[in-house]
Amino acid sequence: QTGNALCRGPVVQQVRNRQWLFPMATKNWRPQRFDHEGAALRFARISKRVPIWKLAFASNIPKAYIQMVERGEAGLMPSQRKELEVLLGVPLRRRNKPRIDRTP
Repeated sequence: QTGNALCRGPVVQQVRNRQWLFPMATKNWRPQRFDHEGAALRFARISKRVPIWKLAFASNIPKAYIQMVERGEAGLMPSQRKELEVLLGVPLRRRNKPRIDRTP
């Protein structure tokens, strides 16, 4: 019985990255059309029907902090952004510069 006492709680549950995805939720996804990355995060989360508590639990980021990011009151660290991008399956920020900015 002492062996079972050590294996209780949500820590034991396995969290899979793309468990809650819906296949066509991110068709034609463009993160640059949103005002800030929090708006893109909120749209991706709602369109994929992922509750905020599940995203917070899976990413190990506090729920209140994710809510602040979605409102535009805080920003994400690069490691946090990468984790959320993996969990949601979409980029939250444009990676490449537009072609006109790259030409000499």
